[in-house]
Amino acid sequence: ASSRFEVPLVFAGLLVTAAGLLGPVAVIDEDETINVTNSVFVEGDGLLNVAGGTLTMGGGSVSAGGALVVAGGEADFGGGLTNNGDVVLVDAVTAGTLINNADLTLVNTVLGGGLTANATGTISLGIGATGNADVLALSGSAALAGTLEVSLDATAGLAVGDEIDLLIVNAGVTGTFDTEVLPSPSGGL
Repeated sequence: ASSRFEVPLVFAGLLVTAAGLLGPVAVIDEDETINVTNSVFVEGDGLLNVAGGTLTMGGGSVSAGGALVVAGGEADFGGGLTNNGDVVLVDAVTAGTLINNADLTLVNTVLGGGLTANATGTISLGIGATGNADVLALSGSAALAGTLEVSLDATAGLAVGDEIDLLIVNAGVTGTFDTEVLPSPSGGL
C-alpha cells in the first residue's frame, strides 16, 4: 500500500516505514507538496517517491534498505540529507547538502548544494546513446571519496578525442574518488 497526497501538507517530521503514519511507500505526485519542518527518515523498508511533486525538509536520512526517488520533481534537503540506502535522482531539481554513504544514482540532475561522498558510497552516472552524459553538477562544493561508476550505452557513438564532463563543481573540490569503474572503449577506440 502507498500513501498519496491531494493537498499541500506540512509535517514537523516524517517517517516512511511499515510502522510509520503513511506506511512503507509514500508518493508525492505532480503539483503536490510536502513541507517537513524538521527531519525526514526513510527506514529500511520504506520508499519515498517524489514523482513530479515537491519535498522540502529540514534535513533527514535514508537508512540501509530504504530508498528516496526524485523523478521529475523537486527536493530541498535543507540542513542535509544523509544517504545510507539508495537515492535516485532523475530529471530532478535539488537544493541542500547531500552526504552519500551508500548508492547515489544521478540522471540529468543538478545538485543545488554541496556533496560529501564518503568512502563507503557509490555514485553512478551514465553516458547515453547520443553521447550525452549524466553530469555530477554542484552549485556548492564537493568532498570526494568512495566509488565513481560510469556506464556507457553501446550505441553512444564516441570517437577518439571526444571529451565528456562528468563532474562540474562551482565552489571547489577536495579529495578524489577511491575507485573509478569506467567503461571499456569499444569499436577500435
